[in-house]
Amino acid sequence: MTESTLIFKNKSISFDQIINVLNNSSDGIMVTNHQGDVMYLSPVAYENMGLPEIDLLEKNVKDLVSEGRYDHSVVNEAIVSGERTTGIVTVKEGNRVVSTCTPIFDGNHKLIMTVTNVRTQNIMDSYLKELNMLKVKSGRYKSAIEYIGNINSNHNTII
Repeated sequence: MTESTLIFKNKSISFDQIINVLNNSSDGIMVTNHQGDVMYLSPVAYENMGLPEIDLLEKNVKDLVSEGRYDHSVVNEAIVSGERTTGIVTVKEGNRVVSTCTPIFDGNHKLIMTVTNVRTQNIMDSYLKELNMLKVKSGRYKSAIEYIGNINSNHNTII
């Protein structure tokens, strides 16, 4: 039994509280059944995708692709492969999102649903920019340490 299972068995948490948690996540969250029908969509998910909730809820992800709502479905890829899948999805309205879909299985390893985290590509781009700045700073520190190491190895002192 997982730790999270124990927490839910020992504590009282309602369905409404779980939905409140999902609705307040900084990532958009989408849940589909095993066939790819959208069962739940957080406000951040449809905000990030730039599509009205009504255009997504209870629709099948394959149909959303064939209707041109977005260019491909990470959810469908995860359903087919049975593995966590991440990809950049371009939505009809021009938004680009980074989606990570995780298939959820029952005790018999049968697919029962998927959960997908949806982030705008802008957020990922800002993380990448910050990471690159840290790499530059790290390189400067490394150069300074190597310089100081060379001074000490030549029996020179730093004044």
